[in-house]
Amino acid sequence: TSHSCLQVFAFIHYRSLVIYRNGHEKRKRRRRQCLAMTLTKTLTKQGKMMASQSDPTQQSDKATSKKTRATTRTSTGTTTRLRGARGRRQGESLTPEELEATKEAFLAAYAKYGAVGKACDVARIHRSTIYRWLEHDETFSLRHGQAREEYNDLLRTEIRRRAHDGTLKPVFQGGVKVGSIREYSDTLLIFEAKARMPEYREKQQVEISGQLDITTLAAEADARFYSFLAAAASTAVLGEPDGGAEG
Repeated sequence: TSHSCLQVFAFIHYRSLVIYRNGHEKRKRRRRQCLAMTLTKTLTKQGKMMASQSDPTQQSDKATSKKTRATTRTSTGTTTRLRGARGRRQGESLTPEELEATKEAFLAAYAKYGAVGKACDVARIHRSTIYRWLEHDETFSLRHGQAREEYNDLLRTEIRRRAHDGTLKPVFQGGVKVGSIREYSDTLLIFEAKARMPEYREKQQVEISGQLDITTLAAEADARFYSFLAAAASTAVLGEPDGGAEG
């Protein structure tokens, strides 16, 4: 029995050594692979840097590609470089031409979408920049209001179209389109009527309950005022009141 136990113990010890050795070899092989990959990436990066420094044509191509990525098309159809807050380095300010182009792009997008966040994404600027312009630039603030009204006009036109002209809804039969019907929105028609005609608006009444005695309130105010004068005279702040005040 003791001999069998020794054999089992020896076998377990041998398997533990084999497992440890195999794991150690795997870890060493993995470390060598990681080191080789890191060295390859470093050498490749250094080679690219040396090649770009020695080739001026490649440098000009990179500069051209950067300018192309930072270029967008405005609503007027002319190509203008819009760097914005996200297209320039930290601490670098926009030139006057870029500033005007950025404002134009924002106002055009705001008049189209009616959302500040979407317009900021199009103009590549932060929302806080818009608030600063609204506070310090009177012309931009005026045009911002005009752009908002343009979007409101788009909404009014769409509401009238759906309420008055209706929308075409396709009709299917057996999985095949056989025609279309025109649907109207009664809800939007009600909203348009309320906005244009006061008789369709909901009437609001405000009722005030209780009574207000003006005479009593005036008498109480006079009494407090004369008591204040008497207290001030007794402390020699205003002096003695004259006879007319007493009468």
